[in-house]
Amino acid sequence: MYDPNGNVVGSSETGGREIVDIITPMDGTWIVEVFIFDKIFNGNRYEGDYDLYVWKIPTTPSDDAGFSIISAPETATRGASGEVEFRYPTDLSEDEWFLGAVSHTGNGILRSVTLLTFDSNVEFVTLINTTAFEFYEGTNGQDSFTATFGYTGDYTAEALPLVGGTLNTGSLDAFSDFAAFEFELIGQAYFQAQLPSVVNDVTTEGLDMLIIDPNGQIVGESVNDIIDQYIELVFPEDGIYSVYIYVAFFDNPEIDYSLVTWKLPMESSGTNLVVESSPKSATSGETEDIEVSWNGLTTGNGPEHYVIGAVLHTGEDDVKVLTTVEIDNWSP
Repeated sequence: MYDPNGNVVGSSETGGREIVDIITPMDGTWIVEVFIFDKIFNGNRYEGDYDLYVWKIPTTPSDDAGFSIISAPETATRGASGEVEFRYPTDLSEDEWFLGAVSHTGNGILRSVTLLTFDSNVEFVTLINTTAFEFYEGTNGQDSFTATFGYTGDYTAEALPLVGGTLNTGSLDAFSDFAAFEFELIGQAYFQAQLPSVVNDVTTEGLDMLIIDPNGQIVGESVNDIIDQYIELVFPEDGIYSVYIYVAFFDNPEIDYSLVTWKLPMESSGTNLVVESSPKSATSGETEDIEVSWNGLTTGNGPEHYVIGAVLHTGEDDVKVLTTVEIDNWSP
């Protein structure tokens, strides 16, 4: 967790239920970064589904949720104990989870805060669970993947058109600081930056990458000792992003690199990727097939022949999930 000044003020790396909390935070925009370790290892990509739950408790006393103080000591005595009696909602449904807090003030100063949780058998449910990416080859083709639903209601699947990669090349001295590339992402559904092995020598194992968002925060990085380094953003906020490439270790005094990037707009126009069939609605617990087809692609030596599109899944309350479709027709 980053405070409005960009300082890391909390973290959680337990490997189980991750919790970060802040008491009486300063005013401003805070950022929570969720990341997965070893996203790429030995050329394999890994994915991780997660649900992030957030509670914001205001300092203004309120009993809107049926939570209130019934009684508490009027004065404090050093070394003595006092009892605080409170009321909380007892008619919670099976999927409600409340957090509240009792603040303790003495002599006009906030002394401490007691956090209270009211958990009514909360069950963690992924509303739309599908693969994060699908890989194919060929100028034309058809295939399918599955989606499992954790709700019952409206659902749509639409194809975002396939776009080719853009190549940026450069060279880094082993003792140089970094190389930086700026990308304007406006109305984008997906962004990927990659140092692909198809055009990079094994010496680029010594390179690492990171991406910084318009707020100056690191929102993605690739620091694995392999040649297929990549970072990606899903539904990025609008603004200017910076991709930095830097030398982590070196065997040679100079390293040449080729950076390939893809920007996928949030537009369903175009016909080179088509959702052939998908369910018209979602049923909780059901798994359905999503059939896609692609056409009109070309094969050749260049990143424009490695295309990325996506299937955009939209559920109730405008819940959105993205399955990227990558088709590799790059033949060096």
